[in-house]
Amino acid sequence: MSGTGSTSSISITISTPRGPVRGQWRPASVTRAAAILLPDAPGALGGPFHLFDELAVRIQRSGASVLQLEQSVDTFDGRLVCLLSALTALRRQGVQRMALIGWHSGAALAIAAGSASESVTGVAALAPDTSCADLVAEVAPRRLLLMHGSADNVVPSVASRLLYARAADPKELVIFPGEAHDFSVFHQEALDKLAVWTRTLLRSPFKPRKLRRDTGDAYAEHPEAPSAQDAEVALPSAL
Repeated sequence: MSGTGSTSSISITISTPRGPVRGQWRPASVTRAAAILLPDAPGALGGPFHLFDELAVRIQRSGASVLQLEQSVDTFDGRLVCLLSALTALRRQGVQRMALIGWHSGAALAIAAGSASESVTGVAALAPDTSCADLVAEVAPRRLLLMHGSADNVVPSVASRLLYARAADPKELVIFPGEAHDFSVFHQEALDKLAVWTRTLLRSPFKPRKLRRDTGDAYAEHPEAPSAQDAEVALPSAL
């Protein structure tokens, strides 16, 4: 069900310890839930073959808000600080359930941030590498979805298989036969899978969960964790 809700988007800027981070905010009717889309290349808002652009519209029409976060910092550590700042800002605005969806290096970011934040209820990783393999077990009890192409010549699908083996339940692995790194062969199937997964995750009733480890203030674990003053964003009234 694609829905018939608004598809409007608004440019926003989030203050972080590494400088301003920009993105596109797509407000929707479910004010306590949002999907955060994390592309691979710095400065790119879209995903492979505009998969994320299409996914953002599908999620928004289903009733959940979407933040397409621009990756404007080159280093992984810097991008993680920016992502944690964005999650802090959304949480301060009342967003209680967040789904992180990342492609390639964005997938590693999603796993790293999702393993720490109690506001994150699920992580979807597309064509991830194994740079965050030591953190993937900590994603539980949040839902984990791994998607990969068997013909990926940038990051072999064995990377997702390894992450799946190390992850704890609930987890799911989808390998598309003959698919490349950019999900161009099974584009529609990948889009449908992500849309249904995200909608199910974010539209279900909010229930506080006991995490595998006591996160407390999860962001305090990072040396440049955003404080309440550092993580600021003025979201539209629709939130």
